[in-house]
Amino acid sequence: MGSIYSFAAGLAVATVDNNLGLDFSARQGYFDPDAYNAGLDVGNAVAIVQGALETLGGVASLLAEGAGTVGSGGTLTFAMAPAAAGSLALTGHGIRVMASGASNLVNQTGRVRMYNKTPSDQKLINNGLV
Repeated sequence: MGSIYSFAAGLAVATVDNNLGLDFSARQGYFDPDAYNAGLDVGNAVAIVQGALETLGGVASLLAEGAGTVGSGGTLTFAMAPAAAGSLALTGHGIRVMASGASNLVNQTGRVRMYNKTPSDQKLINNGLV
């Protein structure tokens, strides 16, 4: 049960961090560091996919809104403006989420140390190498 909880905690931390841009970290409340770190990795990978889909959706919407404006001879310009603003916001958020997820995954941001795994791991921890 502790592993599932720890994985879910890592996943939640990565989701909040990547979507809201907070340096959110759960340094307490997890039981299994391996599972927590795996949850972070999955959450960061999901953020990359989420960001790509948001970006593609926002760009597609902008293209559709532009086509609608041109196709109407400009009469829908003011009607399309709020939708275009929303599409720009979605595109920007997608780019930021994708970049954050990729950066956190590559840099292993937020990972927790694995204490007392084996004697050799403890030696690495004691020497500051883990």
